[in-house]
Amino acid sequence: MKKYCYLLFCLTATLLACDNGIFSDDDKPAPVSLDYPADPIAPEGGSISMTIRATGRWTVSKTTSWLTVTPAAGVGEQTVTISAPSNKVEKKDTPNRKTRIYIIAGAFTETIDVVQSGYLQPTPQAPQVSKSEQPCMTTISIAAPVEHAVAYKWYCDSVETLTDTTLTFEVIQSGTHSYAVAGVNITGNVGEWSEAVEITTSVCQPPQEGIGAITGEDANSCSVATGKNTVTLTAPKIPYAAGYLWYLDGALVDSGASKTFTARSSGTYTVRGANSE
Repeated sequence: MKKYCYLLFCLTATLLACDNGIFSDDDKPAPVSLDYPADPIAPEGGSISMTIRATGRWTVSKTTSWLTVTPAAGVGEQTVTISAPSNKVEKKDTPNRKTRIYIIAGAFTETIDVVQSGYLQPTPQAPQVSKSEQPCMTTISIAAPVEHAVAYKWYCDSVETLTDTTLTFEVIQSGTHSYAVAGVNITGNVGEWSEAVEITTSVCQPPQEGIGAITGEDANSCSVATGKNTVTLTAPKIPYAAGYLWYLDGALVDSGASKTFTARSSGTYTVRGANSE
């Protein structure tokens, strides 16, 4: 009886020794492990490589159609290629896109997230500008059309003033202000601002009524008598006038900077001043 008890004790001790030896859970090889880059796939499309290490067979599963994995199944250690087409859309911005793939080895599953970068339409660079100053108005001009710009935003003291496709901007606000412009791309994104241009514009007064009457040889109180070949008329002093509009019987017949006008037809002449606007 004692002999049987001794044998049973030895068998139990041997099993415990095996369980606590080189075959413990901590030392058992993992059923599947992965080695893959963390960088996203470029928006133009491309591929990344992933190494799968498994103790047996494995398969790859995915839930999206825009990603391909080759090969999708294997045994042991093998490198697979993960590919994606272009993520660009003409005349639109596209966001990043992300999907998850599953590597299944028996009862074990590993997952990785694959990201492809989005694409933003290029934004315009800063325009080059110049200014042309006049007494009552200054014009700011863009030197040349800016690449990727479909329109331009004009700013006065950093506040948006106008969005237009033209390359010029007329400053009509009096006082000293800072002006800048930036191109807008096809998706509405604003590019770099130009260098600020500081402009001082005077208040433009409208021309006042003329002081005195039109003078001229035989002007006959502004009425040219029939039979005369020509009569040279001179406008009176008109404050703030940069030019003169001459009318014959109410119809405009001449506009310019000259105070004099040569009348060649009979009728009643009047003149009005015009400022630079």
